[in-house]
Amino acid sequence: MSWRAFLGRRLREVRLNLCAKSESSAGLRKYVDSHYVDIKALNPNLPFLVRAVDDVAPNVVATYDYGVKKIVDVSNFSVDKVDEVFEDLVAEADALQPKFDQLKELAEQIRVAELASLDSTELVDEFAKLRLEVEEC
Repeated sequence: MSWRAFLGRRLREVRLNLCAKSESSAGLRKYVDSHYVDIKALNPNLPFLVRAVDDVAPNVVATYDYGVKKIVDVSNFSVDKVDEVFEDLVAEADALQPKFDQLKELAEQIRVAELASLDSTELVDEFAKLRLEVEEC
């Protein structure tokens, strides 16, 4: 459960899409009812958005650094299974952190090169390649 305190440190935004009536969203609705207050208390600056849309397939959308998103379908998941999804998202963010650090370093190198009016084409290409690699993870 300690991973819950790391949601805001590892993710930039969490969006839950659910249907207020469908049975396939029941587990996600129960999860929100039982865990939303605790998650917000532990992560007050994390945008943790709940969107109710008629007849939508319930899913969790996690946004990481550099706009990298992961969408997890949680149709017919129990509360415990939804909890596992969040734990996995935090673990995935931990695994991606070295690549995010590389992207940050490359972004800084590009900024410095452009300030010095140097050709940053190779750096930009390397940044784009690494970002694609991260999105495919």
